[in-house]
Amino acid sequence: MAIRSVAEVPGALIPVVIQKRLLSGVLVGFHDLCHTMASMRYFNGVDSVSISKRLGHAQVSTTANIYAHVMEKADQRNADILADVFLKKA
Repeated sequence: MAIRSVAEVPGALIPVVIQKRLLSGVLVGFHDLCHTMASMRYFNGVDSVSISKRLGHAQVSTTANIYAHVMEKADQRNADILADVFLKKA
């Protein structure tokens, strides 16, 4: 299954990366959407076990290995948010 245009994607929320690929004529496959979903979940604080189950991975280590780069960026973003909260001047 490949998505060929923005019109084929239900809903108004399409990640920018997917939008750019669709608008440039690049096919977007099911795997691309799964990767986008997993990345969005990591950046919104969802745990690896839940993401792994959603992706259908037999082991959480599979998910952790594939998304290690995303987890590092999400972790840094979360640390930055906490630093802003705790270091914010009253």
